[in-house]
Amino acid sequence: MAPNAGTQVRLEQRLKVKLGEAKNLLARSHGSVGVRDIYCVLSLDQEPIFRSATVEKTLDPFFGEEFQFDIPREFRFLSVYVYDRDRPMKTDKIFGKVSIKREDLTKHNGKDQWLAITPVDADSEVQGKVLVRIQLKSLRHMNDAAPQPMVEVKIEECSDLCIVNGSCDPYAVVTMHYTNKKQENKRTKTKKKTAAPHFDETFFFEQQASSSATSRNSSSGNNNNTSSSSSMIGPAEGGSNTYSLSAATAAGDELGGFQCLQVAMWHESAGMFGNVFLGEVRVPLHNLTATRDLNVWYLLQPRQSSVRHSSGGSSSSKATGLGSLRLNLHYSCTHVFPSPLYDTLRSLLLHTAHQKPVRSSVGWLLGEVCGNNKQEAAVPLTRVLLQNNQAVPFIANLAALEMYQVTDPNTIFRGNTLASKCMDELMKLSGQHYLKETLKPAIDQVCREKKPCEVDPARIPSTENRDTNLANLCEYTNTILRSINNSALSCPPVMCQIFSELREHANAIFPNQREVRYSVISGFIFLRFFAPAILGPKLFDITKHQIDMSTLRTLTLISKTVQGVGNLVSSRNLNHTCKEEYMRDVFALCTNNKLVDAARTFLEIISCMPNGNLKAYDTPVILREGVMIKRAQ
Repeated sequence: MAPNAGTQVRLEQRLKVKLGEAKNLLARSHGSVGVRDIYCVLSLDQEPIFRSATVEKTLDPFFGEEFQFDIPREFRFLSVYVYDRDRPMKTDKIFGKVSIKREDLTKHNGKDQWLAITPVDADSEVQGKVLVRIQLKSLRHMNDAAPQPMVEVKIEECSDLCIVNGSCDPYAVVTMHYTNKKQENKRTKTKKKTAAPHFDETFFFEQQASSSATSRNSSSGNNNNTSSSSSMIGPAEGGSNTYSLSAATAAGDELGGFQCLQVAMWHESAGMFGNVFLGEVRVPLHNLTATRDLNVWYLLQPRQSSVRHSSGGSSSSKATGLGSLRLNLHYSCTHVFPSPLYDTLRSLLLHTAHQKPVRSSVGWLLGEVCGNNKQEAAVPLTRVLLQNNQAVPFIANLAALEMYQVTDPNTIFRGNTLASKCMDELMKLSGQHYLKETLKPAIDQVCREKKPCEVDPARIPSTENRDTNLANLCEYTNTILRSINNSALSCPPVMCQIFSELREHANAIFPNQREVRYSVISGFIFLRFFAPAILGPKLFDITKHQIDMSTLRTLTLISKTVQGVGNLVSSRNLNHTCKEEYMRDVFALCTNNKLVDAARTFLEIISCMPNGNLKAYDTPVILREGVMIKRAQ
């Protein structure tokens, strides 16, 4: 359905920034010579959005952080400012920045790149915009045989100007550049304590006359033949409206035509460094006519001499020598129409949930249209269906189709299919609180204690003992596995419902392979839910602790072990095949029969329907004493 003219369209922008690491930073020349305490600030234009943790005493800091957020307004630059925390001076100094124009974000979208850190100076740090009205009028002097052109410039207002040291006292300098290389400057009054000043001041500029001009023209040019005249010409008199600048410049070289209008914004400062540049705009005037006025918001730009390659995000650090920053950006920009325009599509999507065969449904076709990028279809589709309580039947139908098509049960849901992507999104939306409640105490303990856990002989420092590290790793891993196995009753009902459907389909399609009833669930809950959260707890908002390289390595080893447990639960043979030889001892200590049985019990419980209705294959689960069946929450 095409939108009608005048339909309000909402722009939704979303940005995900993975801040990896920096390398080859320029060493400090004072204080702690040779090292720096580095942190980064992510900004839109010059508005800070997120700040990373500080990595101390290094020139190659590793951050490993991810920020994702909705962008509520238009912006021009995404910048990552690199700060050096200077303890002796008790100040934080800007070391450099990586800056990328909004229109260039698509070039970097989804790419893991090293970008050059470039210097920061006041002339290039601009933001905001200015509203300028430009009109061409005619002016007839007493001795003129014909009216002469005159440009009227009105500086109306500005918005979102840069704040300098906590304040902004802006004024504008208006400069007319003539074709004979002369200039004429005029200035507005200063507006105090505002980043959105209203000036409403008008200036007039006449043509400049050269020294060889005729006496007829000299009478109109004597007041404007200096390069910085500040006098204001009076209002234009009535005359012809057909005059154009192109006709004036063709008349000869004795008159200086209007070439370009420059409006520069400044912050008035009484400090030792004087006034601060806020940005400028340059407007060519060769197409200006009496019938074509300009009344436009202009984005402020850096001073022309200060424009650098940094705006495009250079991939080399040789030009500046400050170092490089590793970033991975994901930017999306969506135009959203009013809700009623989507009623037909919404109805089709909701009908998707129960449509048989599922391949004829709009949801399936949407996934096919997206090709290999199933995530693009799965995210909005799952959200719409989940909002209307239709997500479970649709995902169950997709899962059943995938089970029927698979040739090896061990590969079910291991690919990036529409079913697996929809399931990932459902767990993400409904399981965040459960994830945090289950993992946070154990993850916080790992980040707080920072016990050495490296078990790879090739990576163990000479000061550490492998047996001690192995014991530490097993302690952390068992703590997390116990937390997971004891969390069954906290599993969100909608996740239990879909796990129950998966289990029922597995029993029906693979009646002689009872272990599949576990693999279809463990493949999601262990491999795609818990393991990624353990590997990147800050990405899932599980911990606020700074994660250094050693702790990240510990979490990686724990995540590997949790994935191994997920695989063993659905295996007939408890002898785990290790891809890395150094992990063999870890699996031997952490994947015993008791722990695997506890994990299977956990899977049994979360795959029972929350309303307590039992399927034909459901049997009570024996837990030490008595009988326990999961009831509605």
